Amino acid sequence: MYQIDNSNHLSVKGRGNSWKLHPTNTAGGAMATYTVGADGTVAFYEVTTINQDKDKDPLATINLRDIIKYVNDQNAVSQIKSRAQQIHVKQPVDANSEEDDE
Repeated sequence: MYQIDNSNHLSVKGRGNSWKLHPTNTAGGAMATYTVGADGTVAFYEVTTINQDKDKDPLATINLRDIIKYVNDQNAVSQIKSRAQQIHVKQPVDANSEEDDE
């Protein structure tokens, strides 16, 4: 997962950061991207190398409280915790790069 310190071209900017989900076993292609606002609004986008510099509206928005309620209602907290252990956040060297500094 990459954190990008800008939300250019995203219509729901959240707090100005966007998060890109990018599996380590894939190269390029579409990346699920989301922003989180101070009010708890989560906006989901599909960002590709073709549309990354074009303005875009979210595919969906939901409030974080609703996500938490759904996870609790599904009794999926332990599954979420298990998956979370497999996520690694990398911040690019600069906002235009998706390479980490390792």
